[in-house]
Amino acid sequence: MSYSRVFIEEKAEKGLRKLPRHILVIFEEWVRLIEEQGYAEMKKVPGYRDHNLKGKLIGKRSSSLNKSYRVIYHLEDEEIIIVKVIEVNKHDYKI
Repeated sequence: MSYSRVFIEEKAEKGLRKLPRHILVIFEEWVRLIEEQGYAEMKKVPGYRDHNLKGKLIGKRSSSLNKSYRVIYHLEDEEIIIVKVIEVNKHDYKI
């Protein structure tokens, strides 16, 4: 297992303060899973529906916290996996 660490950017930190409590709990579980069991283990959880993003967010990834909220992040470093959380927001699905 490789070492994984999660950093939360300032914009995301501000956004976390506005989240409903139950979403914040899910986000904290997501962070804990990455830091305790590794990034690869988080990707195995089907409920997170982790995937690469496209368009103006190309190069970033997204994990679903529930049907409405997602965490947007990007990875840094290959040896020590660093997950930088960019934003946690209400997902705007395109119809």
